[in-house]
Amino acid sequence: MLDAADAVYRFSRPHTIRGTLLACFTGVGRALIEAPEYLPLLLPLLPRALLGVLALLLGNLFIVGINQIYDVEIDKVNKPYLPLASGELSSGTAVAICTIFALLGGAIVATNFEPLI
Repeated sequence: MLDAADAVYRFSRPHTIRGTLLACFTGVGRALIEAPEYLPLLLPLLPRALLGVLALLLGNLFIVGINQIYDVEIDKVNKPYLPLASGELSSGTAVAICTIFALLGGAIVATNFEPLI
């Protein structure tokens, strides 16, 4: 069970999650520097904003998973330690994981944000 959890963790490419979080929070910070009059709205909007961050993270996980699914032959040469390239995860499991990430992220957006998003 721990091996499977570790494989899924490595499949998610955690270093990309840090980049997504950094972009989210620096974007908000920059917007608040440019328009400090919106600072009082930050606390009431925080729960919804965090749902948006979660949706972005799920989108990020979907993207890195799709990349590994399509690049598995290249990754066998260049990144053989990745779970899909090493055979720790099957392609069916990888597709299922990506589908779950996409559906969860899409559901969060559909139920919490305007259609334009």
